Amino acid sequence: MKKKILATLAIVLLFLIMGGIIFSSKKEYKQRITASKQQNTYVTKIKYQQTYTYNADKDYTGDPSYIKFIDSSHYVAIPTLAIKKDPEEDDGPQIDFLQGEYSRQGNKFQLGRNIKDTILLFYTYSDFKKGKFIKEEKKGTQPKTIPFPFAENYLKKKGKYYVYHWRTGSGNYPFDYTDGFVRLKKSKLDIPSTEKEFIQRYHKKQKNQQE
Repeated sequence: MKKKILATLAIVLLFLIMGGIIFSSKKEYKQRITASKQQNTYVTKIKYQQTYTYNADKDYTGDPSYIKFIDSSHYVAIPTLAIKKDPEEDDGPQIDFLQGEYSRQGNKFQLGRNIKDTILLFYTYSDFKKGKFIKEEKKGTQPKTIPFPFAENYLKKKGKYYVYHWRTGSGNYPFDYTDGFVRLKKSKLDIPSTEKEFIQRYHKKQKNQQE
């Protein structure tokens, strides 16, 4: 009788061990697949007309920023694109469209020359859905303000992949700055290449503008 009990316990224990191994293997497989997908979106070469973004949690902005290189000296960007998820919210979004120049030395792209910021202000979420906005423009870096992502700093190749050197500030002027590097990745969202395209896009009825 004792032998039968021990044999049964041994079989149960064996099944538990095998189940644990299978579960662990599946978990590791999923982790490898996820890591592989992430690596496929990381950027090894900068291409014109391709939109790039990065993990916005890394620079503490929380909202995605996008950049596209137009040619050998010009780029456009939409920084911290914050489209409200809740249509009941009263305040509408502010969407900035940066046009600027960059210089390149090897695998380093220095951003932030001759920046022009086209701003679309939507007073309510309803205005945003209708494409009803107020347009403003600013040129150059604004004094005593924290620059937007991609309005300054640089991209460079670090190891196999391109990274963006971000910098953000907190508190009152003069700000306490924090900086670091974050890997670029390809974006599913293709941002406009010109100011005209930018304005035309937001005149239309809005759907999903973040990816």
